[in-house]
Amino acid sequence: MKRLYFGLGIALVIFAIIFCGTKAVRGAEKDMKNEFFVLQKCVEKNDFESAEKLAEKAEKKWVIYEKNLSFFVNHAEVCEIGVTLSQLKPLIKARQKGDINAQIKKAQTLLLHLANIENITH
Repeated sequence: MKRLYFGLGIALVIFAIIFCGTKAVRGAEKDMKNEFFVLQKCVEKNDFESAEKLAEKAEKKWVIYEKNLSFFVNHAEVCEIGVTLSQLKPLIKARQKGDINAQIKKAQTLLLHLANIENITH
């Protein structure tokens, strides 16, 4: 009977880790999706000063998410999003709208891919 309780305890811990990981990825995806949307709107309006501040804020926010998510998902994929975000600020300073939009789309795609990998319902 002790083995049964021990096995159930292990199964419960595994379920909790999966649930927390999925919830963390979904929360990061939702939050960063909004950041990308606002950043893209600033670039479209040629408001590069606000866009630079938003890019810096998004990068700092992602560093926090990166620490939390690297426990649950492949660190290389999480790190790649951070690298993409770090490339935004110099592009905004150079006012390269096409490159900025390309980097934002790349970050969105990487984030969506990360969320789809962690989706436990498919």
